[in-house]
Amino acid sequence: MGVMTLQSTCEKALARM
Repeated sequence: MGVMTLQSTCEKALARM
């Protein structure tokens, strides 16, 4: 729960786009 989690979510959202 921290930067790694946020980065993972951001990367997943970008990959979806």
